[in-house]
Amino acid sequence: MPFSTIAADATTVVGAYVDVSAEAWSNGLPILDIDGTWRRGYKARKGTQRAYQTGRAEAGLWWRWRAISADLPWRVGGLARVDASAITSGQAAEVLAAYQGKRDPDVGSYDARVRGLLWKGTGWTIQLPACLSGSGTWCMTLAWDHMQLQRLRVTRTDGVVSYLGDGNYGYQVQVRDDSWKTRAPFVGAPAPSGRGDALSLSWRWRAAPEMQADTPEADSPTMRVLNTLKPVEWRVQIKDVWSSLRWADINTNLAVIDSNTSQRNAQGYIDVQPLIRGQYRQQNLHERIPITTRTDIAWQADAGQWTLMLQHRQGLWQRWLGWRGQGDVRPSVSVEPVMGVLQLGLGWGPMEVSAWTDRSDAAARARGLALRGEWGW
Repeated sequence: MPFSTIAADATTVVGAYVDVSAEAWSNGLPILDIDGTWRRGYKARKGTQRAYQTGRAEAGLWWRWRAISADLPWRVGGLARVDASAITSGQAAEVLAAYQGKRDPDVGSYDARVRGLLWKGTGWTIQLPACLSGSGTWCMTLAWDHMQLQRLRVTRTDGVVSYLGDGNYGYQVQVRDDSWKTRAPFVGAPAPSGRGDALSLSWRWRAAPEMQADTPEADSPTMRVLNTLKPVEWRVQIKDVWSSLRWADINTNLAVIDSNTSQRNAQGYIDVQPLIRGQYRQQNLHERIPITTRTDIAWQADAGQWTLMLQHRQGLWQRWLGWRGQGDVRPSVSVEPVMGVLQLGLGWGPMEVSAWTDRSDAAARARGLALRGEWGW
């Protein structure tokens, strides 16, 4: 996951850029086969199951004011974002896994807690860095996204699902579903679109070039080891530190499932639709985007840099150890040892591309792609 600024020519002061990234991550769900049978890729957990998919694409213009932002460019561009996340109890995931596989779980009662968020929006983004020189270069970047939302859905489920044996199920579940696409008789239509805004912050420090004295002490083995251990760059990002997703007069479905059943539909799935009793009402929906925090650190090597990246979102951690080359052609490789994910990347002039996965099939629980380019004139 490259985080250094790339540019076609460091002397240029204006140009165009493109930045595209997509990522899917979970701690137990086959995130790329969420509608499949879950026979492969699903990992049962006693604790909470968490998963998310997120994508971002932006393209626009950049310009550099060296007196204000050193080598970091200001940016303004068009933006498209899509995001989906789910948090469930481990027991709810077990019931879902049985449902997806058209089989019965073990006899017992299961916590049915599920939280889901889905949204999509397009608009514009602006990124404004400012830097100060001291012991190295210190920079802070403020980024603002403003979007018109085409989709917004929030789902919440609470209660207990019981498997009683012999194909019989008991449900005592409350469901709330706020959705941009819900239409109901005698209820007005929701607003045709929503609004979304998000503020992100980042801080970067980059070491200044150091002139070493031409003395035996400066070139001693101890000093060489100490200089190698000192980072040459670090960055902390807090993405969506403040955010707001709003949709006026959205239709909310409030439902209760409180009955027993052994009925299955024509496709072989447990059929709870006849048991649902609910009502619709309209309200203004206001949600927030999950916060993502990320820390990058780089150490200089003879032919490149060693890197460490830590990222946290919705209780899911990523811990990347990597190496990247320097020069016009820049290969990179990183590993996430806990999840067993491998990332490969290549930079070529003003372009960088990287991809990562833990498996080569749809049962993957971690996968991503990033493409970045910056051109000047």
